[in-house]
Parts: sequence; structure tokens; C-alpha cells
Amino acid sequence: VQRRLAAGDDARARRLAADRPTAALFIDLLWLEGHPTTGLVYHERRTLLDELDLAGPAWQVPRHHVGHGAALLDAARARQLPGLVAKRIDATYRPAEVSEDWVVVTA
Repeated sequence: VQRRLAAGDDARARRLAADRPTAALFIDLLWLEGHPTTGLVYHERRTLLDELDLAGPAWQVPRHHVGHGAALLDAARARQLPGLVAKRIDATYRPAEVSEDWVVVTA
């Protein structure tokens, strides 16, 4: 995406987009229908996100798994993925705070 932003003109940005497509991955839902969802625990926010049934060529919601972190990390490594996002299912979202409730685990 950075290359597209720095492309300098629309034609070059479109060529870069065609050569290297990207997709936005939504892993949490912080706002819904004009209301914050940050006071809900992650499990509730994730249920609401899944109910939106978002899928398209430029956006998607990756599957959500509870437990089996080591096996999931092994699977990510086998697929040469960068890693996982691990969240406590019983934690609320605290904007602008660093928390141990949400951890990026590199593969």
C-alpha cells in the first residue's frame, strides 16, 4: 500500500494495485450503528463482527479460533504467514492503551 501512496500518479498506482493486490483484514469491531462496542468483551465484539458477514475482494474477516495457540502458530509458520494476533476473549477494548490482553505473536 505504501508503494501505491507514493506512486506519484493514478495510472502507476493502478498498475501497482493490479500487480500486488491487497485486502483489509478486520479482526475486531469497535463501533457499530453509531455506538461504540469497546465496552463489550472481545467474544461479544467478535460475534457482532461475524454477524456482519463481511467478505469481498478487498476486505475480509479472518477465521477466529479459541485455544490451541501453539498449533495455530505452527500452522501460520507452515504457511509462511507473519504471525497471529492473540486476544483474551473476556477483555474489553481499551483505546490508546497498551495491554497484555492483545498480543501479536510472530511466526
